[in-house]
Parts: sequence; C-alpha cells; structure tokens
Amino acid sequence: MSFVPPPYSDMLNTLDLVMQKQATTLAGDLKMTQDQADKLAHSIEADIKALDAVQKQLIKDALKPLSVNDISHQHWTIEGMRLLSNYVDELEKKVGGDAASSIYASGLLNLENYFVFVFLRESLFEVVRESLKITHNRSALFKACQFLLKDDIRIVRNAISHATWTVDPSTKALKYWDWEKRTEYSMDEARWLFLRNLAYTVSYVVIKNL
Repeated sequence: MSFVPPPYSDMLNTLDLVMQKQATTLAGDLKMTQDQADKLAHSIEADIKALDAVQKQLIKDALKPLSVNDISHQHWTIEGMRLLSNYVDELEKKVGGDAASSIYASGLLNLENYFVFVFLRESLFEVVRESLKITHNRSALFKACQFLLKDDIRIVRNAISHATWTVDPSTKALKYWDWEKRTEYSMDEARWLFLRNLAYTVSYVVIKNL
C-alpha cells in the first residue's frame, strides 16, 4: 500500500468544502464575508501570496528551528492518517467489530490535537497576523489568525500541551482545565472539530505558499 499526497489544487478544493460546512461560524465568530467563508482555502491563498518576500521570510523565521518542509511533512502525516482510517473502516466492515476503528480514531484525535494546538506554535499565527495587520486586516487570513490567538483558544492550547484534557465518553465533548486557575471547561465536539479544521487549513495553505 502506498500513499501519494494529493495535488495542491485538490487539497485547496477539499479544504474549501470542509470549511464550507462551518460557514455560519466563520461569518458569525470570525466576521468573514460570504465569499471568504465559501472559499476559505482559496481566500487564504490569495492573502498569503499578497505578502512580499520580506514578510514571508519573517514567517519562515518564526518556524525556526523547524523548516517549511518539516511542517509540510506533518501536514502529510495527518492526511495519511486520515486516509488510513478509511481502510480500517472498510476492513472492519468485512471482518466485523469496531475495536480497531475506535482505537485508530482515538490515536488520530490525539495526533491532530498535538499538531494543531502544540506543534503549530502561536508564533506562526502571530507573525502572520502582524504581517497583515496594516494593509490586509480585512483578509480571511488575518481574521483566522486573530481568532486562533484569542485567550479562550490559548487556554485550549495550554491544556493540550500540559495534558490537562480528556474526552467525555458520553458526549464526545472536550473537557479541559486551566491548571493555574483550577477551572474546568467544556467544548462540544462540533466546536472542537471546527478549531482543528481551521488551524489545519490556515497552516496548510500558508506553508505551501512560503
């Protein structure tokens, strides 16, 4: 079995379709226009391409000691794991049971959480936001980075990085704690998925255009 990364153009279309399901949230919480919400990946592509070489270099510097290729490889790891999950599901349909797919789904969830909330450091979103702040502050990319740097998202990021989170088995909601404040929070499954998809979409398109 071999896996080949999908063409960039196909990935853009796929990410557009994924985020279109969250168009209401994008318009309401992130104040995106209808066009931005309908074609988020393509909008982000146009925004990052509008930056000059100096601004793009600042973004690359924010990734150090990692390189663009390092981040890109992890994007493909996530995509590869998602593709494999389909094979696991198909296998279980033939042999019966659901233990393998449940275990695999749990592992993939852990991987996605680490990637979007820890591996993708705040510095990436911060430097992109600052690069767009003056001249492109109405762009989809600026709005997305601004949102991903909100304090309530930072609490989630800290909880994932400090292993103070779990999944409520009955609701599939994210339960997490601010250890310093001794405060417990909960985020429903749909909101949690939205954050993961948004961070992945932003980072994928940005990295591919540096």
